[in-house]
Amino acid sequence: MPRDGAQAQPTHSAAKHTPSRGGYGSYINFAAMVESRTGDKDRAADYLSQSHATDARMGQEYRAHETLVGPVPATTQAVGIKVALAARSGP
Repeated sequence: MPRDGAQAQPTHSAAKHTPSRGGYGSYINFAAMVESRTGDKDRAADYLSQSHATDARMGQEYRAHETLVGPVPATTQAVGIKVALAARSGP
């Protein structure tokens, strides 16, 4: 499997708003957060890009496994990740 997880993205449904896509969005957001905490800016940016693409396909917020995923939560998560990366790099 490629390192970016591209093969893990659900593509079996023509519907934009699916539980599997919401689960994938939640997973990718978490992966971006983990990479930001390890200081890997490139991988965090890669996962954030995937997160935004997935959430744009959803078109609206969706609750998956008691976690809200979608365009707005992805943007909020991106801000937190950028703050974490800036804190790791110092002033």
